[in-house]
Amino acid sequence: MARENPPLAPFDHVIILVPGIAEGAAQFHAASGVKPVIGGRHRDYGTINALASAGTGYVELIALDRGVVARSAPRVIGFAVTTGDVDALADHVQAAGLTCAVTEGSRQTPEGIVLRWRSMEVIGHDFAGTMPFFIDWGETPHPSTTAPTGLTAPRLSVLHPRADTLRTLFERLGVAIAVEQGLAPMLRFEVMSPRGPLAFTGDDVGWRAALAQAAIAG
Repeated sequence: MARENPPLAPFDHVIILVPGIAEGAAQFHAASGVKPVIGGRHRDYGTINALASAGTGYVELIALDRGVVARSAPRVIGFAVTTGDVDALADHVQAAGLTCAVTEGSRQTPEGIVLRWRSMEVIGHDFAGTMPFFIDWGETPHPSTTAPTGLTAPRLSVLHPRADTLRTLFERLGVAIAVEQGLAPMLRFEVMSPRGPLAFTGDDVGWRAALAQAAIAG
């Protein structure tokens, strides 16, 4: 009997790289009317973030935790999809003949509280940063419930030359993200704000590689 795909899950958060967290948050506030709150530091990656709620998901502005580095326009470098049971999803992925890695994640808030989660990445594919990672917040309050509100109607989409193949893979993994035909791989995030629509794009480098490139450029 064919194995059923997991229930379709929406995006958990979109990651937008900015040159510096204070500057990036200020620019986002000026453009949107929503002031992101500092979320905390990821000590394993040397990064710091600022968050804004977007319905059941959220926007994560991320920067290297060492001040402003090489200046560039904010760009999407990755996205996560919600899962309520990362172990069950990992079993499904492996049963489908794919490979994955489950890791523990954490960040420390400005108040000194350590928030923890578990995430899973599908590996061994050739879709690079157009593939999401999956995140299970467990007992940690979801950041969309604690970050500043005001953003509505978020829409995350992926453009890819092999859209049909990627769309089928998303369906197998339960990823409820639109996949559209494109000449080159691209991530696109659109959202309504109190000051009008906002749009951000990015390529398929992937968030790890993008952070490494930012570190070298800085």
